[in-house]
Amino acid sequence: MEAIARILAGIMTVPIFVPFVVFILVYFYSGWKRKTKRDAVTMAVNITTFFLITAVIMMYGIIKEEGSASAFWWVLVFFLIIGGGLAFLQIKVRGQMDLPKILRASWRLAFVFFTLAYVVLLFSGVSYFLQHT
Repeated sequence: MEAIARILAGIMTVPIFVPFVVFILVYFYSGWKRKTKRDAVTMAVNITTFFLITAVIMMYGIIKEEGSASAFWWVLVFFLIIGGGLAFLQIKVRGQMDLPKILRASWRLAFVFFTLAYVVLLFSGVSYFLQHT
């Protein structure tokens, strides 16, 4: 039973530590099911964003001594600032706020931001572990 638990744990950690594998799998599955590339990319970005956020939080917790809890708060602050900024811009330009558009735009900006954060943390993590071994 312990071997099965280790295999399942290993399978579950792959999407967290390699979120772009999830992107590729979801893209091809969505492209096969939905038949349009735009819908496939949208679905892949939406699902991969969750795994990118999780991976960045975990990588930050491994590299820094503060732990993953502080990274979670940084993610929350990121979404509050982005959402507030987009709401302000919508009110300024249109005179009203459209919450679904704000949420969608925040989630897609999070994909870009956390992709960059993932790459930076990947290289800094490799550097960190090379210095400490």
